[in-house]
Amino acid sequence: SFTVAASGTPAPMIQWQRSVSGVWAAISGATSATYSLTTAIGDNGVQFRAVATNSAGTATSNPASLQVTVSPGGGTGTGTGLMGTYFNDMTLANAVLTRTDAQIGFDWGNGSPAVGTVPADRFSVRWTGSVQALSSETYTFSTRSDDGVRLWVDGQLLIDNWTNHAPTEDNGTIALTAGVTYAIIMEYFENGGGAVAQLRWSTPSMVTSLIPQDRLYPSSAVAVAPAFTSQPLDATAIAGATAGFTVAASGTPAPTIQWQRSVSGVWTAISGATSATYSLTTATGDNGAQFRAVATNSAGTATSNLAGLQVVVGLVDTTDGNLGTVSARGQNGPGEGMLKAFDNDSGTKWLDFAPDATTCASWIQYGYVPGTLYKVTSYTITSANDAAARDPRDWVLLGSNDGGGTWTPVDTRVGATFSARFEKRTFSVTTPDFYKAYRLQIDSVQNPAAANSVQLSEIELLSAEPPLVSAGG
Repeated sequence: SFTVAASGTPAPMIQWQRSVSGVWAAISGATSATYSLTTAIGDNGVQFRAVATNSAGTATSNPASLQVTVSPGGGTGTGTGLMGTYFNDMTLANAVLTRTDAQIGFDWGNGSPAVGTVPADRFSVRWTGSVQALSSETYTFSTRSDDGVRLWVDGQLLIDNWTNHAPTEDNGTIALTAGVTYAIIMEYFENGGGAVAQLRWSTPSMVTSLIPQDRLYPSSAVAVAPAFTSQPLDATAIAGATAGFTVAASGTPAPTIQWQRSVSGVWTAISGATSATYSLTTATGDNGAQFRAVATNSAGTATSNLAGLQVVVGLVDTTDGNLGTVSARGQNGPGEGMLKAFDNDSGTKWLDFAPDATTCASWIQYGYVPGTLYKVTSYTITSANDAAARDPRDWVLLGSNDGGGTWTPVDTRVGATFSARFEKRTFSVTTPDFYKAYRLQIDSVQNPAAANSVQLSEIELLSAEPPLVSAGG
């Protein structure tokens, strides 16, 4: 309500006006000293004034503004926050911490969400629970993130920016009803550098703000069915060597893993194979075997892609004898030089102080004697003696037949890991062919922020076929 009092002879008449788009318009029937109205959200910020008129003239009152506040639907909220599940990887696979976060308003900078439990880089978080609407309006949910973020409200994917990026704001809208609670899931990953994860909301009647704690309710009952975020890859191993398959799966609660093997066309669970990585000592009878993983939680089951195992006998390391030519982007003197990568001695290593601090990218290559071409079907990389942060993580194996003028990718790996020092891992070549030279192009090490270089102990380029000899060199 608004009330005025006006003097004048004869007694003036009152007419109330309302500002509509900056134009004052008379309000029909509003001719008393007091004007009352039933407020709506759209009345917020509207101005009113009274005009008094008699035969001697006219007077206009000062304008008065109306502020409409939203009364929380269903009374005062009693929420305590959302359940945050923290993972020590970027794929929401390996949960290491669960806690209730009062709000999602984090700017961790270069630090960790939980020192000693969650790493400062290459981690992910899933917040689950429900959000209670204050009013019946269209809500805009806003995230500010560095790096990737996804947001679901009431089962609708409102925001999907699952990329590496600097602090970025993303928005999505949904109509909610006052007092009603809606399932909410926010997923986030941090790669490197600064880490920001924030969740805000706004409506036509409410300015943008962090969603308050009393409107957020944690719930372990918000289950998310498993999904594989990393699939197993085919493997090649020499008979008697170890072969391994690795998967990563997301889900709430965290799913269990069971590896299976196809036996005579029937998939059978492998006893004790319940980790993300399954390893076996190969035998010739394992050649052609297929493996897969099944992830299960209370919300459902997911089955990974199939991965085949090739077991070979009589593979030859085509770099033995040191008859070829080795070159690299750089090396740490002869003591940790490029020749050490091909000397069949895991106690030595090649190390390069790569100049790109964000990746420590580098390359090393082996060229056969002129006129010799090998078809490499698999290769091994052995981790060096220390500093796991320097291990190769992402790389491409390339082949060339024109002296390095043109390089053809034959195998690509992203997210490879070495679980121990001096670990030899075997990788199958995706598209084998005959080449005169091979280059290992390392695009990133395991943890560039903690490494000033790239290193490895040994490379083997394996082939089961004799070389081709070209008269042209």
